[in-house]
Amino acid sequence: PHELHPLLMDVIRPDEETPKERPAVILLHGGGFASGSKEDENHVAIAQDLARRGYVCFLVQYRLTEEYPPAPVSYADPVSRAFHAAVVDAKTALRHVTVNAEAYGIDPLQTAFLGDSAGAIAALAAGLSPPERFADDGPDYPVPAENNPGVETHTVAIVNLWGSGDYFPELFTPEAPPIMTVHGALDFTVGVSLEPALNIDAWCREN
Repeated sequence: PHELHPLLMDVIRPDEETPKERPAVILLHGGGFASGSKEDENHVAIAQDLARRGYVCFLVQYRLTEEYPPAPVSYADPVSRAFHAAVVDAKTALRHVTVNAEAYGIDPLQTAFLGDSAGAIAALAAGLSPPERFADDGPDYPVPAENNPGVETHTVAIVNLWGSGDYFPELFTPEAPPIMTVHGALDFTVGVSLEPALNIDAWCREN
């Protein structure tokens, strides 16, 4: 049986209270969907730097393989199930900040995703997918009301730090938001060298 438990996030915002309606960035840590946390020191540093530049940043906790999150039957192995859960959780976080935009002082029409490695894969899938995709854990797991099902969200940009879109090339469409990709030529952890980045570049150019 799967029990509901809260997923948390940390908010890093500019020091000044004004102006309101700032742009927002949701940050997703790496770790192969098996490790890592919202306390990742590199992400905290990025968020602090972005906050100094006027962004409100949300460092998001998402479910990992060791938590055995449920997923539709087509996601058969633990890593793919955790990938699905991470995207569901990222989109849930976006709905949360959208609904609470006034309290956070953000513009819900100016929200972006940033992720590295596995977090970048989740950021791409969350930012590119239509509302009905990755909306829940599967037909047996209705979305709790506090997760704001059905709320319309907007992603204006995705920052992809050494991630991959190879699992969902069909999500790259003319409606996709702008994507900034950073990838190392000697990266053999996520894909083979620059191949994941070149694939994303090709799909973006096609669309």
